[in-house]
Parts: sequence; structure tokens; C-alpha cells
Amino acid sequence: MNSIHQELVARVYDHILQSANTVLRNCKLFSIEILKLEDPTYAEIANQLKGLCDILDKLQTDDPDMKVLKAHEYADHVRLIAAAIEVEDEESLSRHVEELDRRSFL
Repeated sequence: MNSIHQELVARVYDHILQSANTVLRNCKLFSIEILKLEDPTYAEIANQLKGLCDILDKLQTDDPDMKVLKAHEYADHVRLIAAAIEVEDEESLSRHVEELDRRSFL
């Protein structure tokens, strides 16, 4: 992967991690009723992260730091959290927040 691709992958990866961290922080602070009021919605955020992962897939040729794989994992956690918020499933939300909280964010 050339240096321009590496830099772009790193920037997109960092953005995905920051977004996932924001989602995690908000889910720890606010009730599901408040989370449902967010604009953009968490489902929209998850969709945007999926789009960024699709871009990473197109850029990736070599991923020694596994940033592309990790980006997909964080985006998937956000997608599961968004789905739990949409259907107001407190138990599922708690489980997925806990799983995301165990991630290293590195």
C-alpha cells in the first residue's frame, strides 16, 4: 500500500474509532429514550461507518496493522447498538455497549 493510501486508511480508521467511542460514551450517559432523539440517528451513524468501511475495502491492498478489519468490527458494534436503540431493547443495548467497551480503541 502506498503512503497516500496508508495515510487515508489511518485517517478513516481514526474517524471510525472516534465515532464508535462517541456512541459508547453517549450510551453510557443517556437513556434509550434520549438516544432515540439523536440527529443523525444511531442507525444513520452506523450506515455512515459502513460506507467508510466500504471505502477502506477498496483502498486496502496490505493491512499489516489490521486497521481495515478492526474498522469493520467497530462499525459492526455500532450497527448492533443502533439496532438495539431502534427497537428499544435495553438488554441488547447493554450487552452490545459492554462488548464495545471491552475493545481497546487503538
